Amino acid sequence: MNMLYRFCKLFILLNCVIFFSFKIYAQSQPVQPSVEEKKVPEPNSRLFDTDDIVHIKLTGRLNELFTDRNKNMVNHPLLLQYQGNDSSIVSIQIKAKARGNFRRLKENCKWPPIMLNFPAKDKLKNSVFKNQNKLKLVVPCQGDEYVIREYLVYKLYNLISEKSFRARLVQVEFEDSLHQRKNETHYCFLLEDEMQVAERNKTTLLNKKMVLMEKTNIPQFTKMAVFEYMIGNTDWS
Repeated sequence: MNMLYRFCKLFILLNCVIFFSFKIYAQSQPVQPSVEEKKVPEPNSRLFDTDDIVHIKLTGRLNELFTDRNKNMVNHPLLLQYQGNDSSIVSIQIKAKARGNFRRLKENCKWPPIMLNFPAKDKLKNSVFKNQNKLKLVVPCQGDEYVIREYLVYKLYNLISEKSFRARLVQVEFEDSLHQRKNETHYCFLLEDEMQVAERNKTTLLNKKMVLMEKTNIPQFTKMAVFEYMIGNTDWS
């Protein structure tokens, strides 16, 4: 019986991974060094309402951004660009800084995760980033393959619970304006802001570090715990 349960679990997981991998393969474009030939969804569509891959370009002093990993990290100005449906290049001045704990450390990851800070909402009203304030950008730690695997984990949990973070796969061209590092293009993904998760689920954020298990919604907690076990994640808290 135990073997049958394990087989069913692996069969379901494998089918989900194959499904989303096929979608990514079907949508992916050959990596190009320029932003001019890349398409994005309709400007007024909500960022996480589609699985289409967004192609963007980030330009700025990236070497300074990626080496600023201390506790007192500061925001660095960047230019974010993508091609709209009318073939024009949309440019947004943003700020970004490193974030995270384990992955932020240089000895653990080549690049740190990034927090993107967008300007006032009135400057984004005709952008695919409409209504966005801050977005986490998950970048490769050791390779693009692991980024896509992690993205698929988020998509899998979206199938299980609405109380989950939505993710959007992006292909990012990184260009250092001072030419202190070579230009690179990688798969990354954007994570829905926690305030939007709360609003979408008609809930509020609890600003408390530790919550006892028995004080949580037990069915939701159990669902999350079993999912963590299914994906082999044993260091969550």
